[in-house]
Amino acid sequence: MYKRNKTLLSILAVLLILGALVWAVKHFSADPVDKVLVEPTADESLVEGTFSCLPFKNGTEVTTENCVMGLRGDDQKTYALDSSQVTIVSKTINPEDHIRVVGVLSAPNQSVDEGNAFDIQGVIKVRAIQHAQD
Repeated sequence: MYKRNKTLLSILAVLLILGALVWAVKHFSADPVDKVLVEPTADESLVEGTFSCLPFKNGTEVTTENCVMGLRGDDQKTYALDSSQVTIVSKTINPEDHIRVVGVLSAPNQSVDEGNAFDIQGVIKVRAIQHAQD
């Protein structure tokens, strides 16, 4: 009886340790940039949406060769992202991730879209890009 209890306790201890390891990996492996959400200043905007290829104005099909990443906002608008002054960025952002972008929003302009090729409603000069907290 004593041996059986000792075996059960050993199995329980192993399961407890494995559970703690799984929790620790899940909890601490999140990108630290995503833990504290950056808030916009008075002259900035916050836009959430999907990190995806920008659509072309002329209807050209988007392919992996001609894809330019931008933001398809939850507000149904499409934004080019000017990352020349980005200071905070999550390292694990992939295409089709739901993200939040903080930065100065302006009208579409030639400095970002030289050939006026993309169907965008604005340009965000990005200060921070993070995963959205769904």
